[in-house]
Amino acid sequence: MSLSSLSSLSDPEEVVSTGRRIPDRVNIFDEHDGEDFRIRYRLSKVTALQISELLDLEPVTQRNKAIDGITQLLICLRFFATGSFQQVLGDLVNIHKSTVCRIVQKVTRKLADLSLAYIKMPDRQELRRVAEDFYEIAGFPRVAGALDCTHIKIVSRGGSLAELYRCRKGYFSINVQAILKEENIAHTIY
Repeated sequence: MSLSSLSSLSDPEEVVSTGRRIPDRVNIFDEHDGEDFRIRYRLSKVTALQISELLDLEPVTQRNKAIDGITQLLICLRFFATGSFQQVLGDLVNIHKSTVCRIVQKVTRKLADLSLAYIKMPDRQELRRVAEDFYEIAGFPRVAGALDCTHIKIVSRGGSLAELYRCRKGYFSINVQAILKEENIAHTIY
């Protein structure tokens, strides 16, 4: 080894920052328009903005590239719409899956808090009118409403009954539907 190559050992080293590297966030609100947006988030852009304002999700700080309110709402809506894994949603916006988890919990709680103001069970007179409308439209007697449900992905525990939980799309799930009556809302688990 020559002396010239040893001289580089005594040169001062570059100081490397040990701070966290926070990646730039992807602006998912501006990424899609019109029908593309509605397909991905199940709402129009106007409705998403209105809900975001109602929920007051804006961060109280701008440190560390805080996630804005509309992005938080869209992350949660995409989770609801697709049932996708939190890691996949995190990759969509360049955030960790634990952050996605916290966002989904926060937005879900805020939506549940607003439920009393926006979800009303009909009284007897309204139920009668709705039942009459259903009968006029489709000939269904004594029908007062329609309900949809969703498949929630689960991890198969195996065993002899495991295939009972495989849905028509090929993954394991539980089919869930729910109606909350006003007197039961206080007992809802978030």
